[in-house]
Amino acid sequence: MARPNVLLLSLLFFIATVSVVALADTRCVYTIRVQTGKRDSAGTDSTISVSLLDKFGKQFEISDLEKWGGFVGPKHDYFEIGDLDVFSGDGPCLPSPVCLLRLSSDGKGAAPGWYVDYVDVTVRFKSGGKTTNHLFNVYQWLADEPGYRLHAVRDNCGISREKTVGPVVWSDIPKRLSSIV
Repeated sequence: MARPNVLLLSLLFFIATVSVVALADTRCVYTIRVQTGKRDSAGTDSTISVSLLDKFGKQFEISDLEKWGGFVGPKHDYFEIGDLDVFSGDGPCLPSPVCLLRLSSDGKGAAPGWYVDYVDVTVRFKSGGKTTNHLFNVYQWLADEPGYRLHAVRDNCGISREKTVGPVVWSDIPKRLSSIV
């Protein structure tokens, strides 16, 4: 009779240990590198937001990239022509690697138009576990002038890292994600 109790206690201890380890990895450190293009007037003073999604549609949203993870200093001018800006901060870990980016501009400020070359996202578990990296080629103006949009979506879920899918309609994303799960 004592043997089943030992097995039950061992099983409960194992489950508790796995739960503690899983909870320790619920926060991740995100490093986001944004390359502004070198075209004329490519820089912006607008507020930039980012949504990162995994193949299951789980997301991590950053409403103001500069306030969230800008660490150069309060007087630094982010998103200027030809600059590579680096942002870092923590957020919830997603169940699978980031594969979809939604990059948005609020279209405000002295120079609202912005040309983005790429966004590179590195995610590391705070506990020192797995690190993932994903490059999103954007090569697009984010502007409110006719013919442009204030957001860009790059959906690389289910395709190789080197390929990029062009802009998609934001409302189509859940349908696209459900087709690859």
